[in-house]
Amino acid sequence: MKILVVGAQRSGTTWTSRVLGCAPDTRIVNEPDSFVSDLAAAPTVKELGYMPILAPCDSAPTAYERVWQFAFVGGWPWDRWRPAIAVGRQIRRLPAPVRDPFVTGLMRATGRTRPRPEHVVVKSVNSCFSLEWIVSRFEPRVVVTVRNPMAVVSSWRDIGITAPYLATHPLVRERLVNAYGLPEPPSPAADELEHVAWSVGLHAFALKLACDRHPDWLVVEHEAMCADPKHAFRELYRDLGLTWPREAEHYLDSANQPGEGFAVLRVTQEAPHRWRSRLSPHEALVVQKVLDEFPLALEAV
Repeated sequence: MKILVVGAQRSGTTWTSRVLGCAPDTRIVNEPDSFVSDLAAAPTVKELGYMPILAPCDSAPTAYERVWQFAFVGGWPWDRWRPAIAVGRQIRRLPAPVRDPFVTGLMRATGRTRPRPEHVVVKSVNSCFSLEWIVSRFEPRVVVTVRNPMAVVSSWRDIGITAPYLATHPLVRERLVNAYGLPEPPSPAADELEHVAWSVGLHAFALKLACDRHPDWLVVEHEAMCADPKHAFRELYRDLGLTWPREAEHYLDSANQPGEGFAVLRVTQEAPHRWRSRLSPHEALVVQKVLDEFPLALEAV
């Protein structure tokens, strides 16, 4: 089975993919479309940017299609081996005319020879605007993680995540802002928190739009998963037709502890409410005002 776990950054995608990755003979491929995480994405960044915007009918560079084809057979078999990670960092620094053909050839050779796992869980936060394009070509089961946008904004602000690229992208204006009457991006002089809130609202709306068109996709709400993780993930396993393993319970127990930043460690029952202590009352009003202009309700399973 091919499973694609997708959502905005800081919405629970990593947590969800790691729990699903505990299933027997299952391989996790983490962010194959991110040049920061995966060499395979290197040849696509120049043409499509770090967050491609593609509809199912759009054509895309062969390199982008190859990224997903490679991911859904299991990606790099050595992506958790420290020496290989160090070598990958060096390869990233090579000039594109040298690096990209080398990476493409290595992908082809690896894809032909690597062992195939029974299940592959691919996790991506950069595919929110190309999700339907990916699904139309590779037909994975789709799991969309959603989280209270206020909590997402708070987390983006704390970690320093921004997405200015989206506010100036012509296809964002044509296919989302103008087509659906969404709010204009904040002015350059606006507070950074407004820009973050607008980007989070745009992500949430794009995912809602895609999910509304695909009722067979599984939508999981981060807050509900945090309330009773073992029960919620058992249900998700059942919906996907996976066998619940003891390793998943062990992972959930080990991850249920204090953590900050990008670490996937949180006291799960506290996570849904942390944003209230991280945004001041004034900041919360600023964020809510921006988010209220987006139709964001998304029903979770």
